[in-house]
Amino acid sequence: MGKSSRIPTLLLADRRTTWGVVELAETAGIAPSYAVKLLKDLVRAGWVKGGKRGYLLTQPRELLDSWARTVVFGSRVSQKRFVVAGDVVEVERRFVEAAGRLRARYALTLFSGARRRAPFVRASVAHSYFEGNTSRVADEIGARPISEGGNLVLVEPDDAAVFLNLQEVEGARLVSDARLYVDLYNFEARGREQADFLLETVMPDLRTQDSPAVQAAFVEAIALRDKADHAVMNSEWPKVVDLLERALQAFETSPSASAAREAQRARLLLWMSLAHVAFKRKDPKALERAREICVTESEVEALRRDVGYNATHAGLALQAYFAAQALLSDDPVERRTYAEKERNHHTIITSPYAESRQEVEQRAAEIHQAVWGDGAGR
Repeated sequence: MGKSSRIPTLLLADRRTTWGVVELAETAGIAPSYAVKLLKDLVRAGWVKGGKRGYLLTQPRELLDSWARTVVFGSRVSQKRFVVAGDVVEVERRFVEAAGRLRARYALTLFSGARRRAPFVRASVAHSYFEGNTSRVADEIGARPISEGGNLVLVEPDDAAVFLNLQEVEGARLVSDARLYVDLYNFEARGREQADFLLETVMPDLRTQDSPAVQAAFVEAIALRDKADHAVMNSEWPKVVDLLERALQAFETSPSASAAREAQRARLLLWMSLAHVAFKRKDPKALERAREICVTESEVEALRRDVGYNATHAGLALQAYFAAQALLSDDPVERRTYAEKERNHHTIITSPYAESRQEVEQRAAEIHQAVWGDGAGR
């Protein structure tokens, strides 16, 4: 979005302020003529109202979501990845201190920012925008450059808009709340969930309002989903399936504006849980129910991307899904085909570059052994 994101950043940060063109242009660091052009575009979209006193943001949620849909965090060429000793909290602390000593401009974002504003999703990688000598800051903290993976990612921004309206929390500089939401929105590792929680927690005025009855029903469905999340942590797959079937039905019948998004997430998690049940119990009914939701890898991947779910954990479910089909099939050719698909997913999710690889390695090995150890893949 480049310089065009400077105006939305400022408007969303001060949502009740009426801005004059000159004031807005100076704050954004752009020419007044360019500011006028951008503002007219926003007026035509119906998100901003212009008048004698200036310009006022009237549809903040619509502007925020439109902006978020156009942004994918950090192009590959702008990212520098490093491995640093310590957990993510220690890595962030050391980086922030080093950036301060070097007087480098930085702004934590993604889960590094969300952990300080509205913690919801646990992450093992620190992310920050950074302007300066990355080699020097790496030397300061003993970081080793790496081409993939790592636990510290520094992104050189394509425009200084990311440094507008910085906030300082716990001694660290973060991007603005609006920018944090935008960066998280399309970030695949559960970014959408964290973005939604950030919105609910620190930007409640941007939430869509429902009636008390609708809100109460929606909260009950969320409670079912949360219980399912807890059961997922303990791999209690049959229990997860039961909870998510009920949650999905509630979301699909709810008139709440937030229900459609939650239904998509529940649908993905239900499919994943059914895949694990089908594998663990060699259960053809669970496998058939999973197929009612998604049949192919591409369908699962599309749903995963829409939800913003962790690719490695979804890959583990795909491995279990194809393992179940291999173990349940009576056709030797079909068994071999599904076993090869299982092998492919096992290879992908256990590669050194897979995110969260350590969390799934043991279960992936068990699934792989079940297929190839009993001859299903031969």
